[in-house]
Amino acid sequence: MAKFDNIMKHVLTWEGGHSSDPDDNALKYGHSGVKGGNYVSKYKDNYIHTNRGVTWGTWRSYKNRIGEKLDGMEFVNMTIDDWKKFAKYMFWNPYYLDNVNSQGVAEIIFDAYWGGGGSVLVRQMQQYLTDRGYTTKGVDGAMGKNTASAINKFTEDPTREKELIKFLSDKRIAWLKTREDWGKYGRGWTNRVNAMYKQAINYITSNPVATAGIGLGTILLGAVVIFLVTKNNS
Repeated sequence: MAKFDNIMKHVLTWEGGHSSDPDDNALKYGHSGVKGGNYVSKYKDNYIHTNRGVTWGTWRSYKNRIGEKLDGMEFVNMTIDDWKKFAKYMFWNPYYLDNVNSQGVAEIIFDAYWGGGGSVLVRQMQQYLTDRGYTTKGVDGAMGKNTASAINKFTEDPTREKELIKFLSDKRIAWLKTREDWGKYGRGWTNRVNAMYKQAINYITSNPVATAGIGLGTILLGAVVIFLVTKNNS
């Protein structure tokens, strides 16, 4: 089962602090009402619209869902614990990522919903799995239990898991290239996707049980059989 805590370091590595950049598309979803001032070294007179990668618009939606009062100062002073609760509630739990066995695949899906284009990526993945006989019971872009189950069946084999990770990473880059602000942020986005790809592969190659797969299970089963035969014949 994928673990949410594993992705925190990666996401926070790529997410800066406060942003009041007027060229950022996040501004169209509103701002905190708090000026850059002492929080940012650039655009000090502009209002902060993003903090730790969280846009004001998404933060507002989160607060509405959990029934808490919206406050601009709380947003700009967001703690790591605040961020963690927000990210898990908004971008992990709704997509049943606890049900996905592959840590790497779960993290890539999380990051796609986090950065935009999640439903597009999931739809492409569903088609990929369906074409290979691992039904998701619909190609609709909705990440649910059926899709998680199909992912788990497909990624039982480490080779197939690597193939899916590569597919998702390539599709992620392709979608990001369609964004109107690719020219400004494209290099950073590419580095981020590449880092996530390497981490996803590392989860597989650094885990001898996952890498060995069925072979390891056969060895262990064989050892038990030999032990029992020896014991019974002694």
